[in-house]
Amino acid sequence: IGMDNGEIKTNIIIPPEDGFSPIDPNYGAYSGKAITFNNLQVYMINGYYYTDLTTEPPPRSFVFWLLTIGGSILGVAGAILLIYGGYRFYPKLFGKRCLACKKGAVGSCKNCGKPFCNSCYSAGCPACKGRSLIRFN
Repeated sequence: IGMDNGEIKTNIIIPPEDGFSPIDPNYGAYSGKAITFNNLQVYMINGYYYTDLTTEPPPRSFVFWLLTIGGSILGVAGAILLIYGGYRFYPKLFGKRCLACKKGAVGSCKNCGKPFCNSCYSAGCPACKGRSLIRFN
């Protein structure tokens, strides 16, 4: 109906298709009929009077606060570790790769600019036979 607890609505009409069911033991006689309420007030919800329903939040236990604080600390620590891990290991995982063996490159050839690792560049650049390796920072 869209009413707050204790609110009074002066005129409400409920169409037959939204009304009572014929299998309802108390109100089955009203099935298939339009229902009109004058000065309707909701005073009971699921068997409780609306004045008896509490509006205060439930009390919090020690375990609730322990889990809340512990989860917050773990969440912050996890975020810090993710940021640090991304900063620390990003170049190794996604950095430049050696053209010959696909390992992590340590530098590039001064002549052709292609990246290589130490073992592949030990006898000179495999691409242009240059001898000068410029190391990455």
